[in-house]
Amino acid sequence: MSTQPALAGDDAETPSAPASKHVVTPVRVAQGLNLGDACERYYPLSSRMAHEFGATTLVVYVDVDGRVKETRIETGSGYVALDEAAEQCIVERGRYVAQTVDSIPVGSWQRMKFTWRLDNPAGADAANSLLSAYRKGDYARLAKLLVPYARDGAIDAQVLLARMYLHGTGVTANPVEAATWMRKAAERGSTVAEYDAGIFSEEGVGGPKDYAAAASWFRKAGHQRHADAAFNLALMYQSGLGVERDPAMALVWIEAAIGFLASPSADAVRPGYVSTRDSILASMSPAQIDAASRITSPDGPVIRGYLRNRAAIDKAASDAYPSHLGEHDGVRAVSLLVFVLADGHVADTRVENSSGLPKLDAATVQVLSQADIMPKKISGQSVDAWQLVTWTWALR
Repeated sequence: MSTQPALAGDDAETPSAPASKHVVTPVRVAQGLNLGDACERYYPLSSRMAHEFGATTLVVYVDVDGRVKETRIETGSGYVALDEAAEQCIVERGRYVAQTVDSIPVGSWQRMKFTWRLDNPAGADAANSLLSAYRKGDYARLAKLLVPYARDGAIDAQVLLARMYLHGTGVTANPVEAATWMRKAAERGSTVAEYDAGIFSEEGVGGPKDYAAAASWFRKAGHQRHADAAFNLALMYQSGLGVERDPAMALVWIEAAIGFLASPSADAVRPGYVSTRDSILASMSPAQIDAASRITSPDGPVIRGYLRNRAAIDKAASDAYPSHLGEHDGVRAVSLLVFVLADGHVADTRVENSSGLPKLDAATVQVLSQADIMPKKISGQSVDAWQLVTWTWALR
């Protein structure tokens, strides 16, 4: 496996960081370390066993310290696991020389190509050994082979080992070991592991039941579009289990869960999700429904579930509502790109899709500039990132 910097080029579709936070320079060839050997342990075991390889082209934001603060996949390898592993490796291990303007280091967007290769003999032999043990049903040997990978931080090895300890497959059943390995994978940002860690916390696997921890794990997985995690979090907000009871947030998350059910295989559970949403709606007052409807996004709770000071923002929206909109009525939506700093403060906003009413667009910018928003996380670390929010107004 090796990494290669891509040719320089413009990135017109990638928004630059706000001038108040970063000075933006044209994209140039990334300078820094060759991550080939350092990222070998990030190569997903499942991908090795399936003989998956390829290249991922990423656009990354490198700050003045040479650290990668945000990543975007520009061209995928064809395998989700490889693309995610490339992002994780670059964020955790990548250190680059910051670009400079007048000899002063500045943050900048850069493009790079990350290539996964199966031409490492040791890696190929290890993958073949794992695959052989799995196909033969020799789960005791498989568990032994997985342990060094899990200890070295391989997420899929940690998840598989956790499940083997949970069910006693190839090892003596040990709920504590199961919970420990699953939590390690979850802490490294695995969406599947975050959901399973939530289930473990909710059911008391490996320790006492911890509903607050369960809600936290479900929220993390929900932010990554995990439908069942979003559904479980909606139920917790509905009942007040592990979180403060909040029907509006329950509605936000159940609607997000329904939106995450994109594949045809999800059709079997969709009626249950819809029925739960209807029961939540039936229990809500008009004011609660209105509060929930003010925080919307086509991407589920990526923004609307992140707003932490919702009461203050609702008041700000009421105060900022422009008067004299004339004959306009009904519902209007404004989509904004919001640059959220790692501490949750909004550094910049720009209108992505206008409502058609300039005064309403300006009011939306005014409101969201005051928002306290949960920042995006990469490998468990809060980072500066652009996020999309669609704010819906009921005109009056």
